[in-house]
Amino acid sequence: MKLSQEELEKMDAWIDQELYLKGIQAGEHFFAAYQTQEKGMSQVRNLQTKTLQATRFMQIESFIKNQIGKENNNQGWLFYQNNAQLGFAILEDFQAITKKAEEMATDNYEKKCEIRKQMVKAYVEALVAQFCYCRKVAV
Repeated sequence: MKLSQEELEKMDAWIDQELYLKGIQAGEHFFAAYQTQEKGMSQVRNLQTKTLQATRFMQIESFIKNQIGKENNNQGWLFYQNNAQLGFAILEDFQAITKKAEEMATDNYEKKCEIRKQMVKAYVEALVAQFCYCRKVAV
């Protein structure tokens, strides 16, 4: 579904003004959880890959829930910082994205899905970039 120029501008403004900062904070939270461990890089890249390949939002959300609930739980997804656990903090950010997408496309489900998908990609892109930056600076 193609978004109008006005919808693109609204989405871009929210990404630039709010969502990008949330993604950076999530990347820093991810780094605090994993530091320079290779497992952290693997988890971040898996999230990035899942986000880029997903055709539905729920696939990304399900990936995160699966990571949180694994038996051998890699504790990174449950790492506690700033009154929130990493995985749950990301899911809360996804809820904010969904709410914003619903506000922007109240009349059209397909547009809401497209806006949400683009916003989640921007969020994860910021998360990955900040995590990689923090790893490099920490060395």
